[in-house]
Amino acid sequence: MPSPGLRDLFFFVALGLAALGALSASPGDEEEVRAYLREFADRWTHAARAEELEGYYASDATHIDARGRWVPRREALSVALAPLAARASARIDVARVSFLADRVALVDGTLAVTDAVGRRGERLQRFSFVVKKTGGGWTIAASRVMAPEDDRRDGGR
Repeated sequence: MPSPGLRDLFFFVALGLAALGALSASPGDEEEVRAYLREFADRWTHAARAEELEGYYASDATHIDARGRWVPRREALSVALAPLAARASARIDVARVSFLADRVALVDGTLAVTDAVGRRGERLQRFSFVVKKTGGGWTIAASRVMAPEDDRRDGGR
């Protein structure tokens, strides 16, 4: 029988290996995340009201917009998106999906928002989303959008 110290070492090695196995996502998970965000961008493009986007966010989701404003909870997020939802289209290009846990991923990429009124044209922004998989599928748990380079130069006007 191994000594108590060696037995503890075996226990922690086994626990660590089990944890590593839990972090591995299934091969289809990355494509599911990418498809979910394409669907989100398509819904944004065709939404008449911001409330139509609420279901893509977890109920406790948070958002930091390109101006640095923190928006807690998805109901408040739909209010923050209201000025854009009815008049803008969105395109999401996912650069990387990194799984932080079995059902949690960090997604980095670019978000191109085109104002249908033509006031600003296309604005290309970088984003980071944390998405999580629940019984109902993937949801956005947190989103961070960085101001486009031209907005940072001209003070955001």
